Amino acid sequence: MADLPKVPIWQQPDVCKYIIESIDSSTVPLQIKKSSISGAGSGLFTTAAIKAGTDVFWSIPRLDCQSKAWKAYHKHECSIFKRLLPRISPGHGLPALTLCRLTIMCENKLVSEAFMAVLFKLSSHFTKLNEGWYEDNDEGVSPAFEIANVIRELTNPKDGDASSSRSEIRMSVEQLNALYCVISCNGLVMNHADTERVYGSAIDLAVSVLNHSCEPNVHIYFEPGRKLRCRALKNIGANSELTIHYYAKPVADVLLRQQVLTDNMYFDCKCMKCWNEMDKHKAQAAILGPKFIDECRSGQERILRLTYDSERVFASKRVLKTCLAFQERLGDLVTTGYPSGERWPNTLAPLSLAYRSLGCMYRDLNYAVGLELVLRGTLHEQRERNPDWPSQLHSLVRYIYHIAQADDEIKWVGVSDRALAKGLIPGRGDLRDLGRGYHMMLCRTAKFIFGLDCAFVRAVYRWLFNFMGAHGELGEPETNPRAFAERYNKTQQCVLEWAQTDDEYGIKLPSAKEMRQLKADYAIICGTDKEVSEREPETRASI
Repeated sequence: MADLPKVPIWQQPDVCKYIIESIDSSTVPLQIKKSSISGAGSGLFTTAAIKAGTDVFWSIPRLDCQSKAWKAYHKHECSIFKRLLPRISPGHGLPALTLCRLTIMCENKLVSEAFMAVLFKLSSHFTKLNEGWYEDNDEGVSPAFEIANVIRELTNPKDGDASSSRSEIRMSVEQLNALYCVISCNGLVMNHADTERVYGSAIDLAVSVLNHSCEPNVHIYFEPGRKLRCRALKNIGANSELTIHYYAKPVADVLLRQQVLTDNMYFDCKCMKCWNEMDKHKAQAAILGPKFIDECRSGQERILRLTYDSERVFASKRVLKTCLAFQERLGDLVTTGYPSGERWPNTLAPLSLAYRSLGCMYRDLNYAVGLELVLRGTLHEQRERNPDWPSQLHSLVRYIYHIAQADDEIKWVGVSDRALAKGLIPGRGDLRDLGRGYHMMLCRTAKFIFGLDCAFVRAVYRWLFNFMGAHGELGEPETNPRAFAERYNKTQQCVLEWAQTDDEYGIKLPSAKEMRQLKADYAIICGTDKEVSEREPETRASI
């Protein structure tokens, strides 16, 4: 558990006021109160109801600060980063870089004293990263203290350095250590709407008072240009606490979530979702023996480790041999890794992740066989309120279109004899129909998760209507829906069997009403809707 402030933030009106005012814009009044989650300290609450699929608040760094930062320190900062990274332990890179940047900004007067004062009042991992480390280790210094010491050394001005005349504030190693522990507790990973990949970290005061839930009601993402957006994943009642998920993906299995939260945030989650999922594992353990849970967790860790190791190898050397080795070892884990002796369930994490990863490797080598794996991994993933689902579906749609439009050189090597004998492999026209159906779902779910004004969402809408071939029209799915639906359903049934995926995981075509909404959305995007200023607020898409 994190070290909470001696005086809770919710009992410090000036601090609460500063944090709330740091938000650039919010759609509802927000306030900081005592958290409704046991042991969590303070929390961020909405005083009004929020509709699912709408913005809650957004923030953006001050532009004058960015321009000052470039002139003042950024060119010098890069050289410091290059010297810093080789000297820190693996796994500490992002918080260390964040601390380094914040140190330079603070000591060059680019961060206000008020901001720093509030930052030091946030929850911290100081006890765990310092006292806890020394309890577990007989010699050496804690990574937190070591990082603070290295950053103090690298950022100290040299004799004759012009920056020394600007820097009146010099933080001690002890202060940097404390600040690193605050960052490790409150650092926010940065990712755009169109990718699951993390490309940086940031500190946002309002997000820092959001507590964790495995069933979060809001999520955070970044628009290009570092604009942070908070959006509702479900209907939220007035006077309710806003929650996000920390580190562990909410769709991951409880055994993986608990491990990630324990390793990174130092607490055990006891939410209802964790209790319910753990009860299912305990029920299995009652049948299969007391070692079931540990063996299941071990199997999950082996699949994850294999996936990440294979991705690293493939990133440095993109060859078919890597894919084949990955597929063979994954096949062994699927057939022997589940404690019951049966095949690993397609719906149990992290198998979907492994299938998508392997399929994308085949895709990058221009092999069509990877589509089977990407289909299986994507369609078995939980969709509702999953911020990663649009990115996964986007990758699948691109793969389908790629094969449908590719020349004859695309490689079909590796497709099973069973699939070929049963005629399950779709033709180009079939794939175009399938892609259009999935693409319409992509537009609807991306709009719900990220908002129609999101750059990624606008791009996938334009892509859909350009692919249909008629500006502002959906073509045959709208003009001749029965014929299109028959072809689409037949094709999807074949590819689901090819991907060894039950029919229940298929994607349904949008209704006539939903297609009209797609067209209305596209008109707004293109600026052709004459009633754009009078349109109703966004409603939740049916996903």
